[in-house]
Amino acid sequence: MAFEKAKVLKAAEKFLSQGKINAAIKEYRQIVDNDADDLTTLNMLGDLYARSGKKDDAVACFERIAEHYSNQEFNLKAIAMYRKIERIKTRDPIVAHKLAELYATQGLVVDSRAQYLIVADAYTRAGDNKRALDILHKIADLDPNNTDIRLKLAEGYLRENMRREAASAFVQAANRLHFVSAHDRALDAYTKALELIPDDTDALHGMLDSHVARGTADEAAEVLEGVVTGREQDNELVSMLARAYLEAEDPKGAERATSLLMAQDASNYLQLLPVARLYLKGAEVDDVVRILATVIDRMLAGREENELVSLVNGVLERNPDHVKALRMLVRVNWWQRDMDALKSSLERLAEAAEAADLADEERYALTQLVRLAPDEQRYLDRLNVLGGLQDESPDDLPPLPESPDVPQFETFAVVRDDEPAMGEIVPQIIEFEGNEAANQTISDPTS
Repeated sequence: MAFEKAKVLKAAEKFLSQGKINAAIKEYRQIVDNDADDLTTLNMLGDLYARSGKKDDAVACFERIAEHYSNQEFNLKAIAMYRKIERIKTRDPIVAHKLAELYATQGLVVDSRAQYLIVADAYTRAGDNKRALDILHKIADLDPNNTDIRLKLAEGYLRENMRREAASAFVQAANRLHFVSAHDRALDAYTKALELIPDDTDALHGMLDSHVARGTADEAAEVLEGVVTGREQDNELVSMLARAYLEAEDPKGAERATSLLMAQDASNYLQLLPVARLYLKGAEVDDVVRILATVIDRMLAGREENELVSLVNGVLERNPDHVKALRMLVRVNWWQRDMDALKSSLERLAEAAEAADLADEERYALTQLVRLAPDEQRYLDRLNVLGGLQDESPDDLPPLPESPDVPQFETFAVVRDDEPAMGEIVPQIIEFEGNEAANQTISDPTS
């Protein structure tokens, strides 16, 4: 015989109006058994079970409804059903866990945290500390700004000898403390993480950032030195060390660390420029020039001459007669094809070399000037005093790439038929002792 739902429902309502709860439950049970999707009747049945003291049956009804709503992602309705269950099964960890997750999905952090704490407490009382820590981790993730919870989690992991998890929690707490400028507390947490895992790169980065913020980068460098020792191939660690020394304004330490980077990859040469600037800040101009001498070829090849000129000029501002810096400026001007600047820098080099009694350097500068401007008698006169043109050497200016818009030295002077050729020096102008200077040919200054 077909199930007559309307008839059974009417009977159930009649029994209910008469206060016959058990009889009403029997009728409602028939409806639920025959129509599993009738959640309204199922809810009514659960309420009747609760009124009659049949708690387990009531919970079964409410759980069935709650799970349905959860599966359909009707989270607020699911929460309402689990709260009905919660009133029956107070502080039940299973119910609390489901409520906590639903509250979290809805962004109800406070309510979710309260339910998770019930679950954590249950695990703790049962002696299941690791599962309790998993729940505490979820609480910490609910509120990333709550560093106290994160630190409590870290300490809990530490008690369980879960070193990696503890270190991770300390770092996460420290990151937040650093973000809010609580640098002392951040350093304390980073230090605890590093005591557990000394080469934890996240902790090392954070430790360095906090020390920089405190103005104690030298302390970070000391820690990083210990980590880098024996791991000089680790570019990330060495890069941190170099930064620590730069922030601590220790150019020698920064240079040593940067040299390790260059040993692994020569393309790291630009990282020497901050080191050079640091030396310049301390007026250690010889060190600036020494560093630039190691990278000038690659900087010019990479069209990075502007930065190079800036540093060279910085040296010359502090010591206008620095011969090696002037020699470097000559080379850059030549590379830039700026003939006016080249002539000026060569003249400065000649004057500085003469003042410093560096005859070879002066001769070099004057030789290049003669090649650049052969009609300038004063260069020839001074060269005559020094012993004539300098022999060609590898230090001569490098050749310019051929370009139709770049004038060659042969075009600089207008030579008349009755004048000596550009490549000749008149004997009476320069007298060389014991050589054949009169017949010496002046080669291209780029050779």
